Amino acid sequence: MGLRPDRQRIDAYLDGREGVVREVDAWIRRELEICYPVLRTETDDICQTVHAKLLVNLRAQRFHYRSTLKTYVCRIAHHAAIDGIRRRYRERPISAARSPETETTTDNPYRSLAALEEQELINQVLLRSPAACRELWGLVFLERLSYDEVGRRLTIPEGTVKSRMFNCRRKARALLERLRRGDPRQRSRD
Repeated sequence: MGLRPDRQRIDAYLDGREGVVREVDAWIRRELEICYPVLRTETDDICQTVHAKLLVNLRAQRFHYRSTLKTYVCRIAHHAAIDGIRRRYRERPISAARSPETETTTDNPYRSLAALEEQELINQVLLRSPAACRELWGLVFLERLSYDEVGRRLTIPEGTVKSRMFNCRRKARALLERLRRGDPRQRSRD
């Protein structure tokens, strides 16, 4: 049904037609503006990265029309933004990070307690998550590898790494919500 306009749009994009390129650029910028306002200063760089990945993927016919082109573009923008955020944290000195243990006595003690309780919930989520998710998170967050680097390390495509990260994140969020609600199914495993 909606595939024909996407096919025409892809052909026009690959031909470099200005109107379609502007339309795709607007999709990317809107996705970044809404979901990642923290990256406002890096929007142009991320847009170029997304355009480059999109061109490579479209030329290699990796878009299989399972979703709309707009959804596909926004998904690529989402992953490029995550890489941008990860890059920021790689460059940030560790001493700049704060933890409840390093807060000063002038901070609100209730906020410190809430942070400690939240950290305990997150620890429970990590302990109860599948080993494959913990391994993936270790590579991404502890070793600070990009999705591409993780893919090479695990000998899987970058897209598979992104899919697995998405699924692990979704499972972790659901588990965290159950723990916050005090779901007896989760508490009984302690």
